[in-house]
Amino acid sequence: SSGINAEWPLRPGKKKNKKGKVFVREPSCSWSTSTTQSIHSSICEIALSKFDYTLPVETGQVVMPLGFLPMTRLICRAVGIQLTLRDYSDNRYFTESDVMNVFPIVKHSNPRARDATKLKDLAEDRLGNGYLGESHELITDALNTMLQVYGPLHSDIESSHKHLAHISYLFGRIGQAVSHQKQGLLASERVLGIDHYETIYCYVYLALFAHNLAQTSVALRLMYRAKYLLQLIFGPDHLEQAAFDINIGLMLHTKGDSVNSQKFLESALKLHKKFHGSGSVQVAMCNILVARALAGNADFREAMKYQKHAFEVYSEKYGEDDKKEKSTDCDSALIPLL
Repeated sequence: SSGINAEWPLRPGKKKNKKGKVFVREPSCSWSTSTTQSIHSSICEIALSKFDYTLPVETGQVVMPLGFLPMTRLICRAVGIQLTLRDYSDNRYFTESDVMNVFPIVKHSNPRARDATKLKDLAEDRLGNGYLGESHELITDALNTMLQVYGPLHSDIESSHKHLAHISYLFGRIGQAVSHQKQGLLASERVLGIDHYETIYCYVYLALFAHNLAQTSVALRLMYRAKYLLQLIFGPDHLEQAAFDINIGLMLHTKGDSVNSQKFLESALKLHKKFHGSGSVQVAMCNILVARALAGNADFREAMKYQKHAFEVYSEKYGEDDKKEKSTDCDSALIPLL
């Protein structure tokens, strides 16, 4: 107790080293004097110096390019904040009363089975070179080894099942592809979380495999789920949303629902115009798809407009003798006859 009492008068900012010397640390209180304007000006300076970009907002305005929910989710996962479960869609902020818990963000390294990892890497290399049979054997051996080392739940287990599903799909074994993809999806949901981007793509691949088995209703439910999760993470203005909308639109067109198919295809066209410009090849492709959906709805006049725009883009990009340009010209002639 005497030793404790002897050191007690020292301020918290003082520390002794092994030699008994005292070092005084001056506490930094710059964060306590920070204001909204100072933080905003610091962000503007960093954006200008690092990216040569001037933020187009005034001081005090809230910058949320992803929307409130995706930005709130991103901040909570990065900092370690757990919020109370309620509807935040109508709010632009959350308060201290909404914070239910704070947990530390800890970096760690996942253990890896060295032999299984080598087999997995070799299988991916053989698949890239076109040796499907060898790749299937190698990834099967790697998966069996991983199951003995990790158990059924690990990120490598998920990627191995996805690899096997891809090979089975290339072999034409759609049933086996669906089975492997389901196991990979279950592992991804439990290991990475239901809102992880790998889990989203597991839903997409499973939807495409189900669509190849003529299970269009099941495929649509999976695509709707993937689209919802992608919008939750990245917001509505994301380039992958266009790819999802095209897939959903084509599935609905196959099912005979041309009205809803047109809506999703027009949404994809809007996103491609925003990210690629109106004169891009992606916009031309979307114009063709929208034209076919409009032709299915017997709106031939509007379909001709979209088809002509695609014809103009292909003519400018590839010339008048290109196959794509000629195919769009033929489609324009056939649309009024549908």
